[in-house]
Amino acid sequence: MKTNIFILLLFVTSLNAMAQSSDSLVIRNAKKVDVKRSENGDIQLNVYGKEGDESFRYTYKASQVEQVDTADFDLDFFKKEEKKLYKDLGNTPKTRWSFGGLHAGILESEGFGLGIEAGVHNLLCFNYAPIKFGPQFRSGIGLSSKLWFGKRDTFYDKDENNHIMQQHQTTVKGMYSSRSTMQTASLQLCQDIYQPIGRRWFIGAGAIVNWNFSMNLVNRYKLDGKEITETLHNLNYKPFTVDWKFFVGTRNYEYYIMYMPDNMFKNNKGPRTSEVAFGISMYF
Repeated sequence: MKTNIFILLLFVTSLNAMAQSSDSLVIRNAKKVDVKRSENGDIQLNVYGKEGDESFRYTYKASQVEQVDTADFDLDFFKKEEKKLYKDLGNTPKTRWSFGGLHAGILESEGFGLGIEAGVHNLLCFNYAPIKFGPQFRSGIGLSSKLWFGKRDTFYDKDENNHIMQQHQTTVKGMYSSRSTMQTASLQLCQDIYQPIGRRWFIGAGAIVNWNFSMNLVNRYKLDGKEITETLHNLNYKPFTVDWKFFVGTRNYEYYIMYMPDNMFKNNKGPRTSEVAFGISMYF
């Protein structure tokens, strides 16, 4: 924006000041420009407001100046170029890549009871925002591990049909202090859709396809005074399961609820593992 103003051209007589390099600052669409000159020749330039920021203030002071004629003055001379940071979620670039961080949650399983999960949601993900301030899409890959804790005084065994069954320690003479754990590891494909709310928050839902490549079921108990650890192999677990996720968060933090309806075991050859999880994810 060009404004005809009466300008005072400043010549600073100090050699030190002349030796210093100066930066240029450009202020576009200033709301108000105020130039004041004191009796001793000092001058002060005040700029109020700029394009996109009415609270902006800039002040420049100098001394020992002399007055010159009116000039056609371009306020762009005073602009310093600034790199825009996309802090407003509704005004993000149309496409971008992002990196996920750690996630952790608590599991409540139908067949095993309480458990925990941890991993990296969207270790690497692609974000697509087709409409400004509209819904955005996210597709990424991640890793997750889940650990269930069986009920105390119980353990798990396999029958002749390779079916995993829960047993009570009283069924084995001399057994006590029995407990079991089951752990799975999965590679995840995450598909999310979310809607920005205001400048910082968003709400969304998504599906997580799990490729389950590992499962361990471990019994620990004491038998006739000896501590024994027993691992069951060749478990009939499903290679693929799907979880459903609902979440709310900001650019860096995400609070989620996941519903996992699939049983981890094929043809119900094991306890039900459908569950609900509550947790938090962090993004970088």
